[in-house]
Amino acid sequence: MDEPRTKALLEYALKVNADAKSVSDADVQGLRDAGLTDLGIVQITHIVSDFASYNRLNLALDTDYDYRSFWQQLAFPKA
Repeated sequence: MDEPRTKALLEYALKVNADAKSVSDADVQGLRDAGLTDLGIVQITHIVSDFASYNRLNLALDTDYDYRSFWQQLAFPKA
């Protein structure tokens, strides 16, 4: 595992999740220094956003975090 790269990714993801407006040019440059391309930076930001949205949905609707059983019941109802 590449510890500096992993650390940079995690620190960035946590910052985006906690306070996205606080992300600075220095944070983005830190990801570039860790080897990410601009596309990679957009992708990690998008992933963090998707998971935050998914978590908010589940919290707001008090739903289960695993929809697998729900979809199985819809697809294969018991007779």
